[in-house]
Amino acid sequence: MNMLDPTAIADESDYTKDDIRNLYIRRFKKDVLADLRDNVPERHSQSIDTPASESEERVFDLLDNLNLSGDKQLRGGQLFKTTLLKSILSSPMACLATVNNRLKKLREGNKKNPVGGENHRADIEALQELQQSLGEVGKEDFSKYQRLLKLIKQDLSWNGEDSGDRLVIFTGRLETLDFLFTELQKDLKLKSGSILKLKGDMSDTQQLEVVEQFSKEKDPVRILLATEVASEGINLHYLSHRLIHFDIPWSFMTLQQRNGRIDRYGQSKKPEIRYPYRDWE
Repeated sequence: MNMLDPTAIADESDYTKDDIRNLYIRRFKKDVLADLRDNVPERHSQSIDTPASESEERVFDLLDNLNLSGDKQLRGGQLFKTTLLKSILSSPMACLATVNNRLKKLREGNKKNPVGGENHRADIEALQELQQSLGEVGKEDFSKYQRLLKLIKQDLSWNGEDSGDRLVIFTGRLETLDFLFTELQKDLKLKSGSILKLKGDMSDTQQLEVVEQFSKEKDPVRILLATEVASEGINLHYLSHRLIHFDIPWSFMTLQQRNGRIDRYGQSKKPEIRYPYRDWE
């Protein structure tokens, strides 16, 4: 109360309940049930198993048996292997970009220090093999993407015709987001302007414009592709009650924050949330 009105309680050491009766309201569960039923419908969440394709399994086998040296100038071998795992669980494109960046650094290190660079030779050869296998994973072999198409078109029976039924799809990697932006429009036969991106390298003004555009019923947008920048502080529930975690974040808090973009007070439809995943041992 001191923050709201420092003069509300004249003497903090001597006051009665009658002095503060008009300063608060107490509501029990029974008082708000009806309000909650109308404005916070129960969500329906579902995990979707996505078995890897043969070409993806080859990549997983290579990654499982990958042994990299620990380099003080670069991230240690085991730590980088975890980075590769996180990227392949997003998409082959994200993993390939990670491998390419590592190879570039290793080759630059060889040029600067030819003697020390000999230590990188085994790493380069192993990563080149992984690079080749990743390049062989085409769109048809990208099992999680193919399952996403089936989820959208068959499981959810979504075709993009209803302006009040828009999709929010989260991913943690820019390479994956760019792939989805290009391929979903073609494979879902959507019109130009039907998909928007929301990512961290956009200015605050640009991000706000995207959110406002997504909330306008007359706008042709139907899908919002977003990275973690959209997981907090924005409302996406006005015209959307379907959310897909194309990548499952490693933080449970981030997962809950993402869900809260459509599952929030004022949502009039049952939130539909899906989690495509794959087992990897």
